[in-house]
Amino acid sequence: MSVGREFLENFKRVIINVLKPPERFPEPQKVRAAAAKIAEKFEGEPKSPEDFDLQRLASMVWGLWLREHRTGLEKIDYPRLRKIPWILYGGPRPVAADPDLTAALLDLLARKSRVAFSRLPYVYLLGYAPDLPGTEMIRRAVHDFLIGYVGKRHQFLLWKEALIFLFVPQGPRNTAHWLMEQSGEPTAVLGSLGIRGQLLAGRFVRQVAAQVLGAVSKRFPAHLELLLKLLVDDGGRVRFPDVLCEAASLLIPEADNLDSEDVRKQLKQFFLKHLGDPRWPEGRVKWSRVSEKARRIMTKWLAEEDILFFFDMLSRVVDQTTWEYRRAFWSFYLPYIDATWVVLSADVRAQIGEPAEQRIRSGACGEFSGSNQGRSMLAIEMGGWVFLEWTHSGSCRGWRKQDFPLTLGKQRYRISEVNSIWRSCSHSHEVRHYGSENYRWQNEFAAWLSSELGLPD
Repeated sequence: MSVGREFLENFKRVIINVLKPPERFPEPQKVRAAAAKIAEKFEGEPKSPEDFDLQRLASMVWGLWLREHRTGLEKIDYPRLRKIPWILYGGPRPVAADPDLTAALLDLLARKSRVAFSRLPYVYLLGYAPDLPGTEMIRRAVHDFLIGYVGKRHQFLLWKEALIFLFVPQGPRNTAHWLMEQSGEPTAVLGSLGIRGQLLAGRFVRQVAAQVLGAVSKRFPAHLELLLKLLVDDGGRVRFPDVLCEAASLLIPEADNLDSEDVRKQLKQFFLKHLGDPRWPEGRVKWSRVSEKARRIMTKWLAEEDILFFFDMLSRVVDQTTWEYRRAFWSFYLPYIDATWVVLSADVRAQIGEPAEQRIRSGACGEFSGSNQGRSMLAIEMGGWVFLEWTHSGSCRGWRKQDFPLTLGKQRYRISEVNSIWRSCSHSHEVRHYGSENYRWQNEFAAWLSSELGLPD
């Protein structure tokens, strides 16, 4: 029996379609989601159990230990056992404060929960506290664990390669010295050691930053850029407030003695951004943890910037020469000035342009609202007094601080309130800028400051 040609052609097409590979396989979405979940569990950053009362667990562990020692610890069930690493450094009474309890828990985790034991490298780097006796025991346990590790988890392999930096007795010092030899961004360099995410703000890196600070203070300004990048994260948030304040105490005096305006400017901008302005109440809170010497120097830098800006601005908008003498006079008293504040008029802002606008935007000076005939003001607080200088010719007037009716450091002032106190003649001292070339007013004012404020003349 013969087979028709049409049948054979149809059969051929069917066979071709059956054997042809599909152009697009369906996405195994559930499989991919499960794989991502597994990867997050085993390769992602461990997270402290937020929905679990760790303080209660710590109290339970301490109670079992004090009553029954190792026998009591054997009663801890598996779900709680997996959370033991998170109480080693946390709370008012960290477990690592007791070396015997630490040793017992490490033995328990090694026998009963390898998952919990594998959290120890992360917890060690996050909560690193060399002053606690249990820390050295945790370090040795982590060191031995990584030495014998033969798995494929990327994080563990990085830590294993970085043993000499991270998990030796002088780990922070070794890491700091190595970090100072590298040329890359510190976040990326630390990432190559397996330090990323929350570990970048952990206490091990804090100790590294402290080591770098010590090196910078000895060889200032070498490695200054590295230190500043360690102290804040990529979003500009401070990682280690205590090290930041210590850095201000150590480095500001060093910069003041260094013949480098660029370094002073760099530190001034950095500490202004992260500690605020030490002259005003909001900034004084953070600066209270900085040495008095560094605070005074920072205030001097800011006063110098205000004085230079004010009188440079005056030279552009006012056709007179006495501003040079006024700038020189106040520059002499920079070490004794407690605060300065510049307030700009709308006319002066328009004349000066971008330099004035930049200072306004950064909060480095205030502005007048209302018409002020182009006048701007420099306020100088010194020795319990406040003195006002104006851009246009006129006298310098002084008030005792407790009698001065304006609050310095504000962003906006009504010109009416300033005009009011000027017309009221409520000031206690006045200096007219006569005889600048012969130093007439300068000598008289210096003698008054020496007599009333005890300042050198």
